[in-house]
Amino acid sequence: MGFFQIQVPFKNDLDNKSQSSFATVKGAARSYKDVWYRRFLKPLSKKDSRVSNRDVFRRRAFYSSGIPVAELEGFHEFFEPSYRRYSPLYGLLFSYNNMVDNLYRYGNADAEPAVALIRSLFHQLPGGDVQPTHLGSEPGAHLSASIIGLLIEKFESLKHRLEEMPHQEAMAFLVNELLQQTVNHPDYQLERKELIEDSVKAQQNLNHLRRRDEESQPVRDEIKMLEGDVIKASRHKVKRLKKQLEKFKDKQAIQKTISEIEITMKSAEKKVADLRSQIVTSLDFKLARKNLQRAEQMVEQEKSGREAYVTALASSFLRYDLESANPSCLPKYTTAAVLLAYMWRKYDGIHFLEEYFEVMERMGVLIRPAGERGDLLKQESDCTLDSSVRKLPRVQEWSAGDTEAAAIVVIGQPGVIRRPTIVPFSYITWAAYSEFPDCGETALRNFLNQLLYNPNTGMFDHGLLKLLRAAYYPNMNPKLLQFYQRHVSPQDSTSQETAVEWIDTTTGLNDGRDGDVLIRYRREKQQTNIASPLKNLLRVFNALFGIEPLDKESLPEVIDHMNELRDTRLRVDMARVRDDGFGVVSLSDGKVRYELQSYKPVHFGFVQAETLRSDAAGKQVYGIFRKLKKYSCGIPHVAFDKQAYFEQLALASLFVPYQLNSGRIKPFFRVAPAHYMLLFADMTGPAQRLAAVEWAKGRESNDQLEAFIKGIESYQEPDFMPRPK
Repeated sequence: MGFFQIQVPFKNDLDNKSQSSFATVKGAARSYKDVWYRRFLKPLSKKDSRVSNRDVFRRRAFYSSGIPVAELEGFHEFFEPSYRRYSPLYGLLFSYNNMVDNLYRYGNADAEPAVALIRSLFHQLPGGDVQPTHLGSEPGAHLSASIIGLLIEKFESLKHRLEEMPHQEAMAFLVNELLQQTVNHPDYQLERKELIEDSVKAQQNLNHLRRRDEESQPVRDEIKMLEGDVIKASRHKVKRLKKQLEKFKDKQAIQKTISEIEITMKSAEKKVADLRSQIVTSLDFKLARKNLQRAEQMVEQEKSGREAYVTALASSFLRYDLESANPSCLPKYTTAAVLLAYMWRKYDGIHFLEEYFEVMERMGVLIRPAGERGDLLKQESDCTLDSSVRKLPRVQEWSAGDTEAAAIVVIGQPGVIRRPTIVPFSYITWAAYSEFPDCGETALRNFLNQLLYNPNTGMFDHGLLKLLRAAYYPNMNPKLLQFYQRHVSPQDSTSQETAVEWIDTTTGLNDGRDGDVLIRYRREKQQTNIASPLKNLLRVFNALFGIEPLDKESLPEVIDHMNELRDTRLRVDMARVRDDGFGVVSLSDGKVRYELQSYKPVHFGFVQAETLRSDAAGKQVYGIFRKLKKYSCGIPHVAFDKQAYFEQLALASLFVPYQLNSGRIKPFFRVAPAHYMLLFADMTGPAQRLAAVEWAKGRESNDQLEAFIKGIESYQEPDFMPRPK
């Protein structure tokens, strides 16, 4: 019996049902039904606060992708205590506690295999977040929930044998086992098949061009005849006749002959142009060869990358997850945490983990029958925790349910902020349209996605486009409306087919336009591949909405009309758009701020910049988190229990940014290694990195702390273009 066999809300059901459970909860506190808020957090809050209690408990961090927090409820307590490290709760915690991001950016892959593992599973685009890789050349892009479950199962089954082997022998043995478990899995083969098919299609396209080239010899002969016998000869005749105009009196007859010859010549030139479109040019061959080379390189990179990926995975298992392991730099069970964080961020619904739970059930680490677990995915309409959950006890030893509920509360109320996934773009071009990177097109689509997203339905509101067209923009390009009518759900926005269709939507917008104000395309002939700077991207926005002239600063006006028609609080700030057209446009909905960015020379980005919160609310959050932390960590009598220590560390790690901000290091991290504070610190910006380093330099120095500080101080943000040497 499958784990999700009973009452499973699969993807299509989620697309069609009302998404009101993910909407922002409005109204007075008395209507808020979250038992944890009413029974535990509200009594802890300061009664003299100038900030509403509801605003206090917003999540401190936000990822636009990943499994919603609300869907976690109940799963953690169904794992055997000794195997609870494989619960999806740790995917949630290690997605939010900054460890994956900090190790990716500042870690040393030569010293710690977990860093190499993270860099094979995640990537960071310029201006963007660290996210699961979608690049086909990376083996990590092809891992599924089922594969991850089987990798864990294989390691657990071999653990006792590995303990008895010499390290080198254990390493070679585990690498081979994990490699076979990965590459022989149907999910991996299916993903890789698509990669190989891209190479096959590129080869077929090149072969097709060669056949066309061979078959076009008669066309070339005709072009040669027209250019030589007609066009060139006609030009000579016209030249001679124009000289004769000065000598002969009958100029009218000569002029008539010249006109007739010019008509014949223009007709021949038009026919030559039509014939040239039928033959293969050197540019066509160049692009086809480049596409084939890139596709083949991706296949070869995937093959060569397997060894690096599986070596990092095996090394991590042996370094951090064996029972006898005692890692000095990173926490025990780090490998499990990384794999679960990858899985949590990769998928946007708990139902995608069905096969993972089936593997866990087969391993015997789940303690309730599948029938009971199936009911866990029943979602309440108000997106609250079950009112039957017991009050959080004021004792130091927590149950699994208490830990899970506390994690949900600390990270944020389910559905308080629910926005569509930020679609990843790639400067390593996808093979299907490998003539150019799609950063400009994708940045604009992300911007429009946030404008059109309706949090009450969880869908893109193409009805709003219809209202805008009827009331303000009658010349709106029909391609824009048609695109959002076909793609109403954020869940299908990341597919390659959708990306290609959006490129078609933004292509050819100069057709029928005359004048100096046009959209700049890097492929001018095809009118595709939007060029820099940001002001040019805004011309595309105007063209889609039917706004003239194209260089009009219309965005604030469009936002105002949207707020008027849909009762939203969108705000746009264009103050950072410079005179040269580059810069940043900020978009806020009152809870989250996004940035549409343009980098020199030719790169665009769209990122979630911050979750908005007042300073007063931030202080209130810290005060309540500090009280909550008393119940969650630093329990002396279970410190010897490695699983309990891992659980306490994961929950306590959420408080590190607040502790660094206040300068008060609480009990758990007084006894933990000093570099753990850097491991979990929020260091997304230069000022935050500087503050964390200054704190660290005031601690007692050790090798791990010095290595982390060095990695932070030498970090450079990723660039679209190579850095000058």
